[in-house]
Amino acid sequence: MRSNTLIGIAFIFLGFLFILANFRVLHLSWDMLVLYWPALIIFLGILVLVGLIRSQILIVLLILIASIAFLSEIQKKIYRKPAPAATATPTVPQITNTEAPNKIATQNFLFPYTGTKIAQLSLEAGGGNYTMNTSTQNLLEATMQSTNASYSVNRTSQNEVDAIQITGNSSQTPGTQEKNTATIHLNETPEWTMNFKLGASTVHFDLSPYNIKNITIDAGASNFKIKTGVKSTDMTLSIRAGTSNFNLSIPQTVGAEIKTQTSLTDKTFQGFTQVGDNQWQTANFGTAPQKLHIDLASGFSSITVTRY
Repeated sequence: MRSNTLIGIAFIFLGFLFILANFRVLHLSWDMLVLYWPALIIFLGILVLVGLIRSQILIVLLILIASIAFLSEIQKKIYRKPAPAATATPTVPQITNTEAPNKIATQNFLFPYTGTKIAQLSLEAGGGNYTMNTSTQNLLEATMQSTNASYSVNRTSQNEVDAIQITGNSSQTPGTQEKNTATIHLNETPEWTMNFKLGASTVHFDLSPYNIKNITIDAGASNFKIKTGVKSTDMTLSIRAGTSNFNLSIPQTVGAEIKTQTSLTDKTFQGFTQVGDNQWQTANFGTAPQKLHIDLASGFSSITVTRY
């Protein structure tokens, strides 16, 4: 009888988890389970030792945990927005990584600036270290390094919008570890829209030199250090990641708003006041000439926002 009760409680608990996830109160992700599944095994083992559950029930609970991970990953793939389709041939030569496994190959990309006022950058790659800190007189300069991937590039121009797409084409073989490093320099003149789809990464972006309308980052469990500036009148920063550490630095003159979709998160928001469920604003949000909208969705995380 006690076993049936425990199984019923387990199903009820899972049902509530999925309901909360559907209403975006709770974020379920495979990354959370990847990092914390040993703790679940330890907890269930203790319950077996003290006689609260039997080994048969333990097996059932493990199957339920695996089901959460599987369904969460399926949901993530279904609702992931597809990358924009390439509509033109590359404007710089493609370089293929011909190095042996775990040997680093380097590719350098340079796109001249032709006076464009609106620019778009899309980068899709595996996990690694990604840096953006200094500007360039060209539209874009990038140095990409990888052990098991080559990068293809596209530049298209339509309706006075310059769009650059960089895609990593992994050739990872079993028993090897892919390592990626990218350093990106952008021109300060255009208004930028950026979209990054990355694996588990370390992301250091100094965005203060640029006029950015929107930047979206979709990554695995990562470490983020991002600094924004005052050149954008209305900027949106959206980050969706697994269990991560966020350090965001924003100017004091910018009116900022933060919305979070996180679970068990340690939050430090300097100069912000909570104005609603999972929503914080600075005192000058309604009056500042420059505004920043921050949208964070992650698993177990630490978020620190400071003002400079």
